[in-house]
Amino acid sequence: MKVIRIPALLLCLTVVLACSSAIGATYTVTNAADTLTPGTLRWAITSANTNAGADTISFNLGASASITPTGQLPRVTNAFTTIDGTTQSGYSITNLVRLYGNSPITNCLDVTASNCTIKALAIYGYRRAGIFLHQGHNSVVQGCHLLTNGFAGIETTGYGH
Repeated sequence: MKVIRIPALLLCLTVVLACSSAIGATYTVTNAADTLTPGTLRWAITSANTNAGADTISFNLGASASITPTGQLPRVTNAFTTIDGTTQSGYSITNLVRLYGNSPITNCLDVTASNCTIKALAIYGYRRAGIFLHQGHNSVVQGCHLLTNGFAGIETTGYGH
């Protein structure tokens, strides 16, 4: 029987590369526009969905922390994604990042992944739900204001929310 030896350095490098692909990233929303331009919420969600790690979407929108999407935002499909409004400069319970609905948009945030966290957002004026958790087991919504959404502030399907 022939024994194949893999040098220890090559083995360590392989393990490091495999682990680094699962490391989360932080995507910062700095622009209230509704485009795929870096710095927008649409870009941040899309980027988090394509990264295999536990990602965080943070906010640094300046004094005007309001976003009005012109179309449905991408679904959150990557597990362990956190959308964290507490990162906005000047954050307080009465000064949240605001997401204003446009009447044809059904839900503001559609979460299909598990173990996601949505913190400290004010979500207004969506036709159905401010936040829709689809089978997103163990997801958490914390400190959000969900007002004047047509059907519900939070709508869930499945169990374990």
